[in-house]
Amino acid sequence: MGMKHLVALILIAGMAFSSWSQVINITAVDINGAPAEGADILITYQKSNRFLENDGTLAGRTDADGKFNAYISNVVPDVYHNTAIEVQVSHYYGGSERRVEQAGPEPKKLDFSFPFKVAPLKIHALSIEGLPLENVTVFLSGITVKKETGTDGSAGFSVLEGEAFSGFATFQNKTVTFDSSEAKEEQGAMTITLDIPVRKIPENANAKKKITLNLRLNEVDGKPLAGQEVKFLFFGEESSAKTDSAGLVAFGTDESGPLRVTVWKNEYNYSRQYNISASKNESFTLPRLMKLNSFRYVKEPEENCYLVLANVTDPRLSVPRQGKLIRLLRGFNTSQGIGMDENGYFSARICVTAGLSVIMNISNRYEFVTTSPLYLPWEPPRPPPNMSSSSKEPDITEIGLSITAFLMVGGFFAALILRRKQAQRGVQYVLTYFHQVVMKLIGADKRKKPTPKVAAPLQQAKPKDEITQKIEATKEEELEKKDAQP
Repeated sequence: MGMKHLVALILIAGMAFSSWSQVINITAVDINGAPAEGADILITYQKSNRFLENDGTLAGRTDADGKFNAYISNVVPDVYHNTAIEVQVSHYYGGSERRVEQAGPEPKKLDFSFPFKVAPLKIHALSIEGLPLENVTVFLSGITVKKETGTDGSAGFSVLEGEAFSGFATFQNKTVTFDSSEAKEEQGAMTITLDIPVRKIPENANAKKKITLNLRLNEVDGKPLAGQEVKFLFFGEESSAKTDSAGLVAFGTDESGPLRVTVWKNEYNYSRQYNISASKNESFTLPRLMKLNSFRYVKEPEENCYLVLANVTDPRLSVPRQGKLIRLLRGFNTSQGIGMDENGYFSARICVTAGLSVIMNISNRYEFVTTSPLYLPWEPPRPPPNMSSSSKEPDITEIGLSITAFLMVGGFFAALILRRKQAQRGVQYVLTYFHQVVMKLIGADKRKKPTPKVAAPLQQAKPKDEITQKIEATKEEELEKKDAQP
C-alpha cells in the first residue's frame, strides 16, 4: 500500500468519527418583554446512539432573568449522525413553543415570547425580633416553583399581573400563609412581609427585660462569629451568653446605663462599651490589632545599599510575628524571611544593581498586614577620588623657580672657577636674561614694582695714596699679560 493510500484512509477514518457540539442560549419573556422566570426547557437531540435521533435530552428552567444556557454534543460518526436539535419551551402561566434547529459552529441564540404579563413579587421573612430570616422555604400555590430566602430574608417571584395569588412559607416546623391581598407596592414591586413565629436570637433571662441590646458579633474579616462566649458587665454585675449560628446574642435589663461587652478571642480581650437606654440592635466587629506604623529605608555607606525597615505593633506581645520581604521583579517575585528586633522593627539589608520595588508581609497566626511598594533607587557609581598632590602636573611657577635657582647656582660656581671679569660679565648677562624670561612666564612682570628707595647722597671719595695706586696698576698689568698668553 502506497503512502498516498494510507493518508487517504486516515482522512476518511477521521471524517467518519467526527462529532459536533452546540451552545444554546435561550431567553424567555412575557408580552411586554419582561423576563419570564420559571419557563420549562426541554432539549432533545442525537447524543451517542446512531440508530436513534433523540437519545439525548437536557431539561431546565429559566432563571430570574428569563435565561437558560445549554451545551450539548454528538459523538455519532458522520455517516450516521443527525444534526437536528429540538427545543421546547413552556410556562406554567400558559403558552408553549417548539422549534427545530440544526447544529452549527456558532452558538445559537433562541428568544421565546409568551402571551401573558408578569409582575415581580418580593417575600420578606422576619423573626419575632424583626430580624431577617434566612433559608425560609416559600411556595406559590398553583405553580411548581419554590424558593428559599437569602441572607436578607427575601425571595423573589413572578406572578401574573392583576391576578390573585396565594402561598405559604415554612421554617423550623412553623408555617405562615399569605395571599395577594397582603401585597404592598414598594420600589416598583409587590412586597409581602411574613412574621415567622420563631426567635432568631437565643432566648435567655436577659432577653425578657424591658431594655434589650441585640448584638451581632463578627470576626475580623466580617464573618459572623458563632458559638462565641460574650461577657457583659453592667453596674458591677457580670453575666455571659454565647452567640448563635448567625453570631447574635442579647442582653436585657430594666434600667439604663453603661454596658461593657468583652470577648476573649485570638488571645486578646476585645472590649466595647454601650450606653443603653432603649432596646436597639448593634454590631460588634473585632478590630484588627496588628498595625503598620511605618515602612521606609535608610541608605547604607556602601553604594546602592539600603536598610529596609517596617515598624509593626501588636498589643499581643506573646504572639510571635513573622516577616517576609518580597522583591517585585519583572515577571516574577522573590522573597526572603526576616525577623523582628526588640523595638518591633522588621529589617533587611538590600544592595541593588537597578531600581527595585519591595514590599513586606508581616503576620501572626491570626492576622497579617501588607505594606505598599517601596522603591529603592539605583545611582551610578561615584568617580574615583582626585589625584594626590604628588601626582599633579608641575606648575609653571615651580618650573620657573627651579630653572632660575639652577642657573644662579651654576653661574656662581662658574664665576668662582674662572675668576675673570669677562667670564663674570658673561655669566651675569646669562643669569639676567633667564631671570627675565622666567619672570615673564610666571607673570612677575605684571606685579606692581616696589618704589625704588632714594639712595643716600654719595660722599666724596678720598684720594688714594701713591702706594695703593701702584699696587692696583701692577695687578692690572699681570692680568692683561695672562690674558694675552695663548
